[in-house]
Amino acid sequence: MVTVLGSGTVLIVDEDRGRRDRISAAVSSTGYTTAWESSARSALRRVHSRSVNVIIASASLPDMPSSVFLDTLRRSNLAAAVVIHGDS
Repeated sequence: MVTVLGSGTVLIVDEDRGRRDRISAAVSSTGYTTAWESSARSALRRVHSRSVNVIIASASLPDMPSSVFLDTLRRSNLAAAVVIHGDS
């Protein structure tokens, strides 16, 4: 098993606090700083005001379909990588 230690900020976008906490713990253990938002709109505000390197978002956000969220991020020329996860 290879462990990659990183630096930078990972934004976790998920309305489920337990899932956010589990993802945050896993990501933090590799050296990244984590931040979280519970909705797509609040996540979009954050990425426009602060540096974010990676976004991990739920496939079912409460206020916006993930396809619209991704398209909005793409149009903003954000340099962050984006990962959409299922809700399990």
